[in-house]
Parts: sequence; structure tokens; C-alpha cells
Amino acid sequence: MRDKGLDRLRIFAAYLIVLLHLSVNYISKFDLNSVSWWISDALSAASRIGVPIFVMITGAFLLDEKKEITVRIIVKKYIFKAALIFSVTSVFYAAVYYLGVTGETVPFSKREFLKSIVIGHYHLWYLYMIAGLYLLTPLFRSFVKNAEKGEVLFFIAVSATFNFVFVLNRYVFHFIFFHEIGEKMAISTLIGYAGYYVAGWYLSHIDLKGKIVAGIYTAAVLSYVIAILGTGYISAKQNTLNIVLYTNYSLTIFCMSTAIFLFFKRSDRINKSIFKIERLKLYKVMFIVYLIHPFFIERFRRVYDLNLFLASIVIFLVSTVAAIILKGIADFIVGLKRKAGEVPAGDRKSVV
Repeated sequence: MRDKGLDRLRIFAAYLIVLLHLSVNYISKFDLNSVSWWISDALSAASRIGVPIFVMITGAFLLDEKKEITVRIIVKKYIFKAALIFSVTSVFYAAVYYLGVTGETVPFSKREFLKSIVIGHYHLWYLYMIAGLYLLTPLFRSFVKNAEKGEVLFFIAVSATFNFVFVLNRYVFHFIFFHEIGEKMAISTLIGYAGYYVAGWYLSHIDLKGKIVAGIYTAAVLSYVIAILGTGYISAKQNTLNIVLYTNYSLTIFCMSTAIFLFFKRSDRINKSIFKIERLKLYKVMFIVYLIHPFFIERFRRVYDLNLFLASIVIFLVSTVAAIILKGIADFIVGLKRKAGEVPAGDRKSVV
């Protein structure tokens, strides 16, 4: 049975990522501490939880012990699929870039073309990261299955804390020895997105008391205010935008992400009439939206003439329509192959 709360969250997270990639350009257009800058700052801070939420959703699904997920399934279904999607999407964006489809003409260079395919478009870093988590999934599944609740919480807390400490050092303190200590401790095994990955499982499978839930929501609201005001204060002092308080590794973003994840996870308790749009099953195309939305941002540059919120809605809707069309084409091709006997009749899943 599908988790409708997480399906709704997928849609919301996809929109936030569109908002994020637009806000990066918007906030740089305005004078520091102008009203428009503060509005962009607030929207940008909110948008930063999109990627962590996607990671948490993945963790909630893949770390569920009720689901049969073997090493073979992880490699064949998830890692191979991620590599295939990365390759196709990366070639597409490289071709678009050098063919000048987005309006810019760039001299062709074989070396740079191949490099752009291997590295990928700016948003495709996510596929590298999630593939790394896929590789560690058997280890994490064993951990959450056998560990005590306190041990899982300890891992999440250590991951979130170390992340933020090193982010603070990178953007604020600049202590050289911090980096050296991190390397000697091989701390990268504890930081990164692993904390979000395991937190997604924890919040999906552990029943939290009302006071704890209220505390998480309160921490999220305070974190959001701190992220907005703190970013303004630090940026003003340094006379340049400093995003230390709303990078994906910031404690502020961690608190906000966990609260929003928990809110949507519990959203079945809300009047379902407000979610009638879910009958369209838009959650099925949200990953495609993630893959293709930068194309529309770069292709339709006049969208920047709109305010940030309206521009994000326009790009999200256009990307969603395009994603629905692409999925329809993919499902049609699979259907033809199934009739021809190339795809097993029992395989009812889309290639997308």
C-alpha cells in the first residue's frame, strides 16, 4: 500500500527544487538588505529542504525491512538505473549546451563535451550522491534492523552535527586544522547525506509522542527564522551572500527538513478533500521534473521578468506537463515492446 503522505511530499519537494534553482539567480539581482533581497532570502531558505527531503523519502523506502531489497536488486534496479538515467540526461544537456538550444552559442570542444557528459549538468550531482547511498544501503538496512532506537538517534545526531561544524568552518571560521582533522578521522563516512537517509527511515517507522512532534515543529520554525535573519546579518557583515545557515548540511535545514517530512508523513490525519489533486498521480513524474526543469529555466530566460514565486510556479507546471508527456511516451514504447514479447508480461512498471 502506497504512503500517500510521502507521495504528496514528493510533489512538494520537486517544486522546492525548482524554486531553489531559480532563487539562486534572483537573490543575486538585488541589493543586499533591500525588500526584494529579503523576500528572495526567505524563499531561498525554504527551498533548500528539497534535496534532503528526497533523500529522506528514499531512506524511508529502501531501509524498510518489510521490503525485500537484496544486493542484487540494489545493483540491478537502482544503481544501474541511476547510471543509465545519468548518462542519457547528461548527453542531452551537453548536446543542448553545444547546439545553442538555450540561446547561447558555445564553440565545440571534444574534450569539454566529454567532460560535461562525465561530470553532468549542475543538478545531476544528486545521482552520484544517491548512487553512493545505494551502495551503502545493505549496511544501513542491517544497522536500523538490529540497532536500538537510541543508537539510530545517535548516528543521526552525529551526522547532522559534524556536517554543520564543517560547514561553519568552510563559510565562517576558515580554520585550516579543521579540514586536516576531518581527513585524519575519515569523518566523511559519518557525514554527508547518510544522516538524512537514516532519519527518513526513523521518522517513518518510530511512533513519536505528541510533545516530541511539537518540539520538532517548533525547532523548524525557529530554524527558518534563524536561517533568514542570520543569512541577512552574516551577508551584510561580509558584504556578500553567505549561505552557511541554509546549505543542505546546516542544522537549520536539517530541523526544517525533518519537520516537513514528519508533517507530510502524518498528513493522512488532515482532511483528505484538500488532496483531490493526488488522483492525477503526479508523484509518478516528479523525478522526471527534477531531471528536466533546468532546461526550461535556461530556455525561457524571460521568466526572470516575473517575481520569484510566480516564476517558480510557471517553470514547475511547464516541467510537470513535459514530464507527463515523456512518461506517456515511455509507457507507450514499453507497451509496444511487451506486445512484441521483448518485455516480460509481468513487468508492469514504466522504464521511467
